[in-house]
Amino acid sequence: MKELFFNTIQEFNDYIGVKTLHPLVSIARVENTSPIQEAVHHYGLYALFLKENKGCKLSYGRTEYDFDEMTVTSFAPGQSIKVEPIPGVPLAKYTVLAFHPELFNRTQLGKNISRYEFSTIQATKLYIYPLPR
Repeated sequence: MKELFFNTIQEFNDYIGVKTLHPLVSIARVENTSPIQEAVHHYGLYALFLKENKGCKLSYGRTEYDFDEMTVTSFAPGQSIKVEPIPGVPLAKYTVLAFHPELFNRTQLGKNISRYEFSTIQATKLYIYPLPR
């Protein structure tokens, strides 16, 4: 199985086929023109996806998730996600906001981000909330 590593915005943008306008952040609307390929995506950056169709199945660990249309999914550095095509749905449509962790350097959020769980793939919506102390 193919493995893809997204450690920089440039690597991510090259994969989705958009020009890199900033080295730390990217936003794009994607309508793939090629079929989804089965692969494992390893994230070294943050990514928020608004899925516009059920273009693929996602697996995190041993759990499969088949998100509905217009669902927000999110990934954080260190997460690995298995992506599989859904038969009969050849193309994925989504809007994505991706940003590198260095974007928050020297900011209040950067100092406190470890207090927050960025996301949980078990949820069908994005939640950002403080961790209990």
